[in-house]
This record gives sequence, structure tokens and C-alpha cells, in this order.
Amino acid sequence: MNQILGELIGGNGGDVKGFGILKQARKDKEMNVQVLCPAVGSQNFLDDKVYLTGKTIFEKYFSPKHVPFILLIYLFRTIESLKKVGEIETDFIYTTGDFFCNVIPAFVLKKRKNSIRWGACIFHVNEPPARRKSNFFFRSFVSYLMQKLSFHFIKKEADVIFVLHKGMKLYLERNGFNNKIVVSYFGRDLSRVKRQIKKSSEVERKKDLMFFNRVNPTKGIFDLPYIMARVKKIHPEIHLHIIGFYDETIGNKLLEEFTKVGVASDVTLYGYVKDYINVFRMVQSCSVFLQPSYEEGWSVVLSEVILCKRLPVAYNLPVYKEIYGDLFRVAPLGDKEKFADMVLEVLSLDRASYINEANSLYKVAESYDIKRTYDIERKHMLHGNL
Repeated sequence: MNQILGELIGGNGGDVKGFGILKQARKDKEMNVQVLCPAVGSQNFLDDKVYLTGKTIFEKYFSPKHVPFILLIYLFRTIESLKKVGEIETDFIYTTGDFFCNVIPAFVLKKRKNSIRWGACIFHVNEPPARRKSNFFFRSFVSYLMQKLSFHFIKKEADVIFVLHKGMKLYLERNGFNNKIVVSYFGRDLSRVKRQIKKSSEVERKKDLMFFNRVNPTKGIFDLPYIMARVKKIHPEIHLHIIGFYDETIGNKLLEEFTKVGVASDVTLYGYVKDYINVFRMVQSCSVFLQPSYEEGWSVVLSEVILCKRLPVAYNLPVYKEIYGDLFRVAPLGDKEKFADMVLEVLSLDRASYINEANSLYKVAESYDIKRTYDIERKHMLHGNL
């Protein structure tokens, strides 16, 4: 039986995939799962052997909204993880992302026992802070440096790197990664997602618009006021629903921008919605999903919206072309006018055309199941010489 150690933080796209992979590993008779994670995520692994990194004083008393405290939380989680390294016996380490608090303990564990194999997941490469769409230069700068640090350790010791698409594999190869790189895609627990969607499916589709993502400049949120104002000139009855976590500074600034173009009363910011059935109900009540993101590794929310059989409009990021081909409308990156025109195109579709386009996209999205991803990665967990 092979022992697999998964390192998890909890909350981002990488951890969504990581949870799915470890659930598949639990069912696998050749696998014995162990998990290294902070206390905040441990409730997901009650049936596994768990090495807890504990709740630090910073997590207890300080807000994780502020960059210095986030760094302290991650630093102390890393230190706590390193204390556990001596207790761990495993054949394979699976790091769910490239956060340094995942990567550094895996690197140390690998150095202590070279026979252990390490599989590192890389989902997305941060743009240099001067080029990145962000209100917070310091936050982007720190994030960029931390990823560079993680990449250094992954390059040196990871036996295999799992990536989401061929474009990422090519990028890493061009930037000096000589590790084995495997494209395993982003699988979801489709049966679970479909059950949630089915529970929320008795909803009438209106002409409304939906943004469902982190409310962050890198996701293009400050392009939304222009797009909304332009669409409302043709469809004055339309409403924009915005679902996703945001901090107060960004939320207030976004509302100011909607007010400037005269559409603030036609926009609702819901913040983070915990009940996913309710989220899917809201998605299915709308006709167009707005995805003006400037950077994505895969976009979990895009695949979920497509599984709801709703049509997206996005900026033209390479990953979309690779996964979905030409099955939905993409505007040149940053071209808000063209983006709005494409939203209007979707709103003008007759019912049969809308359903036909949505069904074509659905067939692609439902092919990316977590079982498929696990089967690809499992070979490299069990057999290091593939």
C-alpha cells in the first residue's frame, strides 16, 4: 500500500482540486491517505490521519484581510508544518498549490528522505506587479516574490509537476523547469455539482447579468461599470448580480464607479454566498455570465456556470481556447466596448440558439471529471519512472 501525504490550506481553486484528488485516493485500495493541514481545514478529513499545524496566535487575534497578517499566518503555518516533518512516513507528497507554506515543508521532507516522491501542483503564474491589474501594489509584489521562492524549491526537488493545461506546461519548460510536467487538467466531482444544480434548477431565466468570482481587480471588476452602462442603453430593465468575496475598500470603490455611470441602483453585491445551491439558483436566473478576468489558471466558476447551461462572455485568455475552442464569445483583453457588444449578442439570441450554444459548451465541461484527473495523476503517484 502506498502512503500519500496531501498538504492543504483550504479555500482556493487548488484546494478544491486537492480535496477531490484525496477523496478519490481514499477509495483506492492501493492508497493510504494522510493530510497535513491547518486546524481551519481539518473538519474535511475526519476519516484520515491528519497532522494539524494548529491555530496560531495571529489566526486567533488578527484579521487575515491584511497582507502583513496573512504573511505571518502563512509563516507560522510553515513553521508548524516543519515541526511535523519528523513524524511523517510517506511514499508520495502531493502539494495542492504553490503557496510557500505548502512547498517549503514538502521540500524539507524530500531532502530528509530522497526516496519520497513529490508531486507539486502549479495552476497559475503571477504577472510582475507592474503589469498586474491590482489596487494593491504591495500585495502583488509580495505574491510575486513568494511564488518565485516556491518555484525555486519546486524546480530543485519536485519529481513531477501537475498543471491544468498545455500552455502552462510550455511556459514552465521555457522558463527552466526540467522536472517531469504532466497535464492533468482540472477535474470536478461532477456528480456532486450536478446534484446541486438539479436542486436549484426550477428557476426562470431572465435577461439579467451575473458576475461570480473573487471581487478583485485581476478579475476585471472595474471593467464592469462601463460594460453594464453600455448594455443598459439597449436593455434598461437589466440587473447585474455580483457574487464573491470582497474587502470593504474594493467594494466601496466599485460602487462609486457604478454610481459615476448611473447604474448603481441596478447592481447588487451579495458578497460571499456560502450556500452553493442558492448560488446555482442565482446563476440560473441570469442569461449572461460576465468573466472579464485578466488572469486565470482554469476558472472553476466558469465551468460551474457552463454546467448550469448559461452562456459566458470573457476576455480572450489562452486557456479558454485550449479547453473550449470557439464555443463561447471572447473579446480582446481589456476591450470593454467589444465585451459589451458580445453581451448584447448573447441577449439577442432566440431561445433555440441559446440552448444549442449552452448544450455544446456543457458537453465539454462535463468531460472534465475528477476521476479522469485522478487517473492521470495516480500513475505518477504509484510509479515514479513514468
